[in-house]
Amino acid sequence: MVTVECWGAGGGGSISSTVGDALGGGGGAYAINTVAVSAGASLAYVVGAGGTSITTGRYGGTGGDTWFKSVSDVLAAGGKGASTMPSGWNPGVVTAAGLGGSAEASVGSTKFSGGTGGGAAGGASASPIGVGGSSTGGVSSRATSVGGTSPSAGAGGEPKFDGTSHLDGGGGGGAPGTQFGQTLVGRNGGAPGGGAGAGAGTPLSVGGRGQIRITYEAAPDGIVATTHSVAAYEVDYSDARAGLGAFSGGLLWVGQYFSGSQYEICQSFLTFDTSSIPPGAIANAKIVLAVAENYGASLIEARQHTFSADASAFIPGTDLASKTLLGSAPISGAVAADFELPVTISRSPTFQVALSTADQRTGTPPIADNSLRITGAHLVYDLVEGPAARSQRSFRWL
Repeated sequence: MVTVECWGAGGGGSISSTVGDALGGGGGAYAINTVAVSAGASLAYVVGAGGTSITTGRYGGTGGDTWFKSVSDVLAAGGKGASTMPSGWNPGVVTAAGLGGSAEASVGSTKFSGGTGGGAAGGASASPIGVGGSSTGGVSSRATSVGGTSPSAGAGGEPKFDGTSHLDGGGGGGAPGTQFGQTLVGRNGGAPGGGAGAGAGTPLSVGGRGQIRITYEAAPDGIVATTHSVAAYEVDYSDARAGLGAFSGGLLWVGQYFSGSQYEICQSFLTFDTSSIPPGAIANAKIVLAVAENYGASLIEARQHTFSADASAFIPGTDLASKTLLGSAPISGAVAADFELPVTISRSPTFQVALSTADQRTGTPPIADNSLRITGAHLVYDLVEGPAARSQRSFRWL
């Protein structure tokens, strides 16, 4: 399921050759709905085009409707164009401001109408929080009318200025700025959905285009599902390496430590949810570890290991080599920093990793502290789809 928001396009303003009787276009409606989709499916959509002033008949074109998947899933109606009846021109046409795209003509769980054009300025688009503002001014205010403002979004244009574009709704275009009788251009509506202002010449004003915004929750393509750590404490190094005295810990330590009287062997375990990694070949995969403390651990190894969240997860040093090595990398110095560990990952529902050191595997006793502490982890990889590759990142900290 995805959440889809639509804005209808703004209507065009009407024009007049010598008299001040032209009006602004209406703003587009807003609609939102939840739409069912499936991976790989092709979906139809239309983004409405802004209405333009029409010289033949001297009216404004209606803004286009905007819809996604089908007109019955989610649709926002476009704003209406204004019409003009200059003296001696087209007696069958009446003078009327452009009405905003109506919520009634739209489809969605929440719908708002666009603002109405008035004076010579356009109405605003509706926004996610309300009805679009209508422009100011009546028949006698052609020089001063201001475009409508979209709620918490685009401001209406002042005389001689276009409406402001804004992601949540465009403002209506402003008036030409003086009385007609001169060659004055109308002002454009802001995108999305602002109605155009009226004019008396070219270029003709245009309503703001429509818009579609899709919101969805990303799939868990590498989220750290669980973490676990086990430490073994013994006076004899061989016993500690074998996991005698092992117990589950809280902090994620990896490495070996000698206190002067006792040995400590630490291993950490990560479970990644990789079930939703999209189809395609996985390349250049690596685990990025956020290292908070590093006391001289040298070569870190990641091995495939199915484990339970208890002390039985510990892998005896003599058994480490039998576990599939997914990747290894040296780490030097005592500076805490992100550490990249190249690995081979699988697309199984869960991908479990045991982190240990080469010294544990070879049975090299520590003479002091050779361990590090991890506070975060995420997967980074490239997903190859045909000839192209795109990076997929999962920044999921512990």
